[in-house]
Amino acid sequence: MIVPLSASASHSLQELVDSLPSITKAIMRRKVNPKIALLGHKIPKDDLKQVKQIYEKVEGRDKRVELNLYISGYDEDDETPGSAYEGGQPGQSPEESPAR
Repeated sequence: MIVPLSASASHSLQELVDSLPSITKAIMRRKVNPKIALLGHKIPKDDLKQVKQIYEKVEGRDKRVELNLYISGYDEDDETPGSAYEGGQPGQSPEESPAR
């Protein structure tokens, strides 16, 4: 009798098949334990609980705050004597330069 696989089991099986060449090589070189290669690394129960709590707290928030950082201007470290930075962009005065 053939039992159908769940979606997550199917995905896990696909990942295992995709990684067979590299896992086989690592096992042959004794860099990976076969048990860990097949079953994976287990997180201690208390640590797993804390990770789940963090995900529940973050995903339970209604509003997500996304911060973007935009930097304009010139980097002071890149300024060298006689560089193009001193006079702005070629053909424009420093006040008219779009980079300022």
